[in-house]
Amino acid sequence: MESSSDQARRAYRIYLFLRFCLALPAWVVVAVYLVREAKLDPLQLVLMGTVMEAAVFVCEIPTGVVADLVSRRLSLGIAWLLQGGAWALAGATTSFGVILVAWVVWGIGATFESGAFQAWITDEVGVERIGRVFVRGSQASLAGGIVGVLASFAVATVSIRAAIYGAGAVTAAMGIVAFAFMPETGFTPAPREGRTRRRAMLDTASNGFGLVRRVPALLLLVTATVFVGAASEGFDRLSEAHFLRDIGVPSFVGFDPLWWFAVLSIGGTLLALFAANALVDRVTAVDVGPMARTLCGLTFLEIASGLLFAFTGAFAVAVLARWLLGLARTLVFPVYAT
Repeated sequence: MESSSDQARRAYRIYLFLRFCLALPAWVVVAVYLVREAKLDPLQLVLMGTVMEAAVFVCEIPTGVVADLVSRRLSLGIAWLLQGGAWALAGATTSFGVILVAWVVWGIGATFESGAFQAWITDEVGVERIGRVFVRGSQASLAGGIVGVLASFAVATVSIRAAIYGAGAVTAAMGIVAFAFMPETGFTPAPREGRTRRRAMLDTASNGFGLVRRVPALLLLVTATVFVGAASEGFDRLSEAHFLRDIGVPSFVGFDPLWWFAVLSIGGTLLALFAANALVDRVTAVDVGPMARTLCGLTFLEIASGLLFAFTGAFAVAVLARWLLGLARTLVFPVYAT
């Protein structure tokens, strides 16, 4: 029988493996596919993201109670199977309507993952270690992103759809890994107190809404999250189109534009990977003061770099702004989650 420390180490290794593998699918390949192959215009790109975010907003609490009342592992397995299927569906068509459906499915899958992944690893390794675990997880994710970009773009130069199908297969495979290998020794379902599971889930959702209304800090956090999500949509959906259609990608000895995006992704990932090392000590102590200042600084960097990217017409400046924005968004996660 494994000791509690052995169980924690096993969960930690699985967490790093999952973070690495889930970062392998290269989102930029899908973004280029939507612009170059599906020929979506800026309005359609933003609408696609808006519909996905709406699905997340509607389903966040109903699906979130699965992780609280039933199983974190079940919630994560469902999440990654749905998201893998959504990747495959999006790559199978250039129809805007079908792509919208795929992104709704992806958004619903994201709600099953939201909070559950962090809660699962916190249950398994303990609150006192979680700050460092989150940062190491971010580093594993960044490393996976580098490998994923190289592999995805190598495949995409032959068939961009094959790259998207591969991304979907990897994500769905992580759902199977979750069901088969994720330990769940630290999870205690919220008490049902004689209620049916459906009633308990409804009560949990209602209590969550009520808590947000009663606690000003939570209401402020939810409001800020809504604005951050809305602000990110323009960049997430239009940055590749902005490069391809507005700024222009330099032509260099027959260098395919796809590989420019690979260079952009890898450069930004390496920058974030090195910066994450400097962040470890700030979140390990779980001291509110330094973390709050770090969060404010990273948020300011997000705003400034986003504005710079929007208003510049120079390729080099746009690359710098994109890297800085990606750096800030990557480093915000472990601070925010801790």
